[in-house]
Amino acid sequence: MSELTQNSQKQPDKRRLHHKPYRLTLAIAFLLLVLLAVTAVCIILFETRIRGLTAAAPEPGTYTHHYAFIGDKTNSFDEKVFEAAQEEGKSTGNYVEFLGSTLDVSYSKIDLMKIAIAARVDGIIVSADDTEEMTEQIYNADQAGIPVVCVGADCIGSARKAYVGISYYTLGQTYGALLEKNASASDTASVLVLMSPNEQSKSQNIIYSGIRDYLDSAGLLQRLDLKTMAVGNGTMFSAEESISDLFAGDSLPDILVCLDETDTTAACQAIVDNNRVGAVSIFGYYSNSTILDAIDRQVIPATLTIDTAQIGADSTDCLNEYFASGFVNEFVSIDVQTIDSTDVAQYLEEADTAASGASAGEGGTP
Repeated sequence: MSELTQNSQKQPDKRRLHHKPYRLTLAIAFLLLVLLAVTAVCIILFETRIRGLTAAAPEPGTYTHHYAFIGDKTNSFDEKVFEAAQEEGKSTGNYVEFLGSTLDVSYSKIDLMKIAIAARVDGIIVSADDTEEMTEQIYNADQAGIPVVCVGADCIGSARKAYVGISYYTLGQTYGALLEKNASASDTASVLVLMSPNEQSKSQNIIYSGIRDYLDSAGLLQRLDLKTMAVGNGTMFSAEESISDLFAGDSLPDILVCLDETDTTAACQAIVDNNRVGAVSIFGYYSNSTILDAIDRQVIPATLTIDTAQIGADSTDCLNEYFASGFVNEFVSIDVQTIDSTDVAQYLEEADTAASGASAGEGGTP
């Protein structure tokens, strides 16, 4: 073999060396194009979702401000607060919408907060909680120039402009008064307070402090074995399962205190399903049809509630006041009401009247 042939075999093909960086460049360019396409599709889908959520809004110019209400569309408390907020908005020339309520898919409050911020609504009314995620989204809204008002439950330490609802400590004191009124004068009773794991560290701890302080001042802590239990993992179905298991077990307390609507409704159903009526006294929160019916049939002695119409109207007014003056009261207090056998008939009558009016309105709609 000649020397020229040997040298050619030892040296690499220069054309192949030139092709390698060229192919690498093509591969990188292709990947970048794919990433850009995926990003564009995600942006389009997100904008489409936002437009779908706000499709029912009236034409701009027919209202002064556009407020988004964020809550649980399956929760009667949130629904009634929204209806009152919407009516107040109409009377003051503002549009209030229940974000995502018309969709078949249920978005979390955190997702709805993100969508409301991206949609650049003028203000947000949110049935909040004490989670870090909610605190973060309220901060993001504030940074975007969107004022936030919390209703029903506060997000303590967040950047919200106002909280419209009850004083947690006052609510605890009211529960303490109910326990004093219904506790036996001689026997030692076990009292179990059900708490949500999402709120246990802040707001519901304040309620529990109010209960304990009242019982201590009344000299009842020695006769009442006061304990707490976190139920579920923060979802409605897990709470119902935990409460059902409690009533099916052998360690049922003498008195059960429920601090929200979900736990109270689940307890009213579980006490009947497990044939434990009379074995435990339940003091609940809020006044939906299930809870009112349980009081009327003497399944539970009492529940505490607040005026949802006042909360809704005040929350809209807080946003209006903020835009008018740049300031608003950080806490708008709503009084706590006790419903028991002496006045439950009145609440049932009002609920029936409201339901009849709603049915008539639906029937008359073309």
